[in-house]
Amino acid sequence: IDPDSGMSHVTKAMTALAVLRDSMLMRNWVDDRPLRNPNKLYKRSFNPKAEAIIKKFPDAVVPYLETNKDLKRGG
Repeated sequence: IDPDSGMSHVTKAMTALAVLRDSMLMRNWVDDRPLRNPNKLYKRSFNPKAEAIIKKFPDAVVPYLETNKDLKRGG
């Protein structure tokens, strides 16, 4: 059982595979997950910090993702 969601890992895997297969059939599968963390830090400890930052800065810019890493950014 996944401690964060309370769901069975098998259920989560089956769901992910069903979504993947649907995307393959619709030809719209694009990996838009955030870039991998090279230091393999544990994200669970960062959730409270991220929540505080989100509350402090509610008008965030577009996230830096694999699919838009070449997007020109202002500044």
